[in-house]
Amino acid sequence: MKRKTANSPKELHTIVDLREDLLEPIAHEASQISQIRQIRGAAHNQPIDLIEQLIAKEVTKTASILGLEHEELKAWLDLNPLAPAKVILSLLRTASEHRLDPIKDEVSLTQYEDGSWQVFITVDGWSKLMNQHPAFCGIEFTESPESINNVPTWISCSIYRTDRAIPTTVREYLLEVQNDHAIWQKMPRRMLRHRVMQQCARIAFGIGMSEATPKTIQAIAQKSAPGQPLQAKTDLNGKGPSRATTLKAFLSKQDEVSCNYKNTS
Repeated sequence: MKRKTANSPKELHTIVDLREDLLEPIAHEASQISQIRQIRGAAHNQPIDLIEQLIAKEVTKTASILGLEHEELKAWLDLNPLAPAKVILSLLRTASEHRLDPIKDEVSLTQYEDGSWQVFITVDGWSKLMNQHPAFCGIEFTESPESINNVPTWISCSIYRTDRAIPTTVREYLLEVQNDHAIWQKMPRRMLRHRVMQQCARIAFGIGMSEATPKTIQAIAQKSAPGQPLQAKTDLNGKGPSRATTLKAFLSKQDEVSCNYKNTS
């Protein structure tokens, strides 16, 4: 009997064949990584484009309701290029719903120390809401007889409505709302009165809207590299950049900073 060979010639692998077999999974993996990057890049741009379309639609609607020029309202929004799109949409919808003019500072947005953003109705905005309400019948403030450094320890606010049997009354205490901001040190009585009026108006008219809190930051914090704020370059027509352009420039700057950090670590 003839002894069978362990492997036929067709089953033998040369060194070249083995090398190709080993490299094939690596090439396949590299192809997958490239495809994933392309998908991620497309997915990264699509939400930005979609959100910008929603914002453009809301700008047109809000400008029409408030009787503003479209470009004027858009230019005001472009002054806050780092504000999240969700916050911008909230501001526009609040402005159109309550007919508050952001250019007149009746509704605005601010950034907190932790980086979060908030839309809030200003004192002028609350005053407008009260006076234009058909049931509004007056407002009254009462100061406490006790004081702290010649400032009332509390101020109460009462708002009267023709369709209510009793007024809505809210009291705010100085020690609970005062902070170290310069405006509170300069005009504590006025700030306390504004604070209690905002809180009372929210309850009296059932408007679920955040108000300016003591921790609000007056200037918008720039999150680009230290000492390198974003520059608002103009195009050939003398127009400033859109929010989308500024946002993409900011993201590009952040990627550059991240790469430099990885290279030095």
